[in-house]
Amino acid sequence: PQFPWQSFTTALKSSKLNSKDSAIEISLLKGGFSSDALFKINLSGNNYVLRFMGDNHSLAQRKIITASFEWAGLNGFGPKNYFIDQEQYSFILSEFVEGMTLNLGDTKNKKILKAVGSILSRVHKANPPKENYQEFSQFIFGQKWYQTATAEKNKIIGPSVLKEAYKHWIRINDEVNKLPIKKSMLHNDPNLRNVLLNGENIILLDWELAGIGDPRKEIAHVCAWYGLNDELMNAFLTGYYDRVPTNKELQILKKLKTQILLEFAWVGLSTLKADLDQATWDKYYDQASPKTVEDLSLIQMQSENKPADEVTRNIFLGLIKQFLIESKKE
Repeated sequence: PQFPWQSFTTALKSSKLNSKDSAIEISLLKGGFSSDALFKINLSGNNYVLRFMGDNHSLAQRKIITASFEWAGLNGFGPKNYFIDQEQYSFILSEFVEGMTLNLGDTKNKKILKAVGSILSRVHKANPPKENYQEFSQFIFGQKWYQTATAEKNKIIGPSVLKEAYKHWIRINDEVNKLPIKKSMLHNDPNLRNVLLNGENIILLDWELAGIGDPRKEIAHVCAWYGLNDELMNAFLTGYYDRVPTNKELQILKKLKTQILLEFAWVGLSTLKADLDQATWDKYYDQASPKTVEDLSLIQMQSENKPADEVTRNIFLGLIKQFLIESKKE
C-alpha cells in the first residue's frame, strides 16, 4: 500500500500493453541494496519489471533517474522501457530480460570480460541525455562527504589516519588530472548484480546512480570490484579499447585503482551510524587488516541483506589501510 498502485494500474489501462482480457500477475523481485522496490509483472503471458522509486528520492532526482533509464533503454545498454509515470515519476515499467546476472566465476571468463568492456565502451562513447542528467560519480560523492564531514568542528568520522590518507589522495588525484579526459555518461555501479548475461549479450541493469563523470574511474572500478589479475584485466581492457591497452593507460589505471580504495572507504563510512570517539576509531583501525575492493564485493555478493555495520566497518577500515600501503608505493 505504500506504493502508487492506483496510478500504475490507471496508466496501464490506457497503455498499448492493455487488452480487454488482460490478467495481471504480480510477484516481488529481489533487488540489491537499493531503496527502490521491484516487481515482476506478467501481463497476458508477457513479463515486465515494475520499479517504484523509493521515498528518499526527490521529484528532481526521480526525473534524473527516469531519464537515465530511458537513455539506457533507447541505446540498447539497458532493458527497454514501455511506459513511465510522467507526473510524479514514481514508477517505470521495463522489459523483463531473460538471463543471469554475473557471478564470481564469470570474473575469470575472458570472453565475458571482453563483452563487459565492450558495452562500457559504447556507454562512454554515446551522447548523454539532452536533459535531466546529473554530473555525478559515486567516487566524487565519497570525496565530498569527507570534505563536508571534516568541515564540521569536533565531528569524529573515522580513524585519525584519514587526514594523512587524504593528503596522499590529493597527490594521486593531481597526477591523474594532468592527463584530463572528456567526461561521459557513466553507469556508476557496474557490480556483478547489475550485469546481466543474455545469451552472448550484456545488459546493464539499475541505472539509478548514472551520471556524467570520468570514464577512467568506471574502468578502474570494474578492475578493482571484480578482482582482476593482470591477464584478466588485459582481456577486459582489450574489449573496452578494442585493442591492447598502452603502458600509459595501465599506469593511470593503477593510480585510479589506488584512489578507489580510499573512495570506497569514504562512501562506506558515510553509511555507518557509528557514534564513536577518536580513541575507539583508532583502536578499530589498528585491529583491521588490509582489504581490497574485491573483499567488499565478496561481502555484498554473499549477503542477501545489507551486512551488519560491524562487518562492513572492518572492510572500510581495511580499505584505508590498503590505500596507505599502495599510495606510499607510488
